[in-house]
Amino acid sequence: MEQKKQRDYTIEVVDNAVTILLALGVPEYIQLSLKEISTTLNISSNITFRVLKTLEKRQLVEEVNGKWQVLPRTLSSPIPLPFSHDR
Repeated sequence: MEQKKQRDYTIEVVDNAVTILLALGVPEYIQLSLKEISTTLNISSNITFRVLKTLEKRQLVEEVNGKWQVLPRTLSSPIPLPFSHDR
């Protein structure tokens, strides 16, 4: 009897963004260049760059002297939203 193949409902670019954030949280990977991130995580340089710029825009990562790092943030810190939540 043939088993049904499990569907993958993930969104690749979201998965890449989470992977990059998690990698930058690992002590030995705390500061990495674009090329190091791309090579280490096996994500294309173009996608890596675009994900990092998006995360930077949302104030989750920053680039310092060509190295990317996660910004210190707690869950209680306000996260800027792209829309107004006032009603």
